[in-house]
Amino acid sequence: MRAQCLRRWACPNPAFNADVRQAAPVDLVNAKTLGSTEVEPGDEPFDPGPTATEAKRIRALTPAQLAEIDAALLSHAHRQWRKAARVIGSTMLQLRESMPRIPDTYYAIRLAELVQLGHLEAQGDLRRMRFSEVRLPQ
Repeated sequence: MRAQCLRRWACPNPAFNADVRQAAPVDLVNAKTLGSTEVEPGDEPFDPGPTATEAKRIRALTPAQLAEIDAALLSHAHRQWRKAARVIGSTMLQLRESMPRIPDTYYAIRLAELVQLGHLEAQGDLRRMRFSEVRLPQ
């Protein structure tokens, strides 16, 4: 079931997808940005989508909190390539008290949206945060 969370960073739960699209200031990333949706034999699985409890917390985020997440992600990106997991982890540490228990996969969604908007550049597969890198545009 978790492997279904591929296209447009959508989860199998349609209600979650609709709520996240309404809460997010930009559209979710489309399949073109993320590349192929097929998992090759021997590849690491895609990062899992949020659980029902996590989805409830995500839906409760305000537009101001979403903007804070985006600003924090951008503040941890640099002109040199950095692992997406490092940028996400640093952001989660920074926001751990103001936004506790928001899953890393949601930060990955926000990171991918920043790439789609041109605020960041990416290489690798953004669906696997350990296997992708981001940087500020050159």
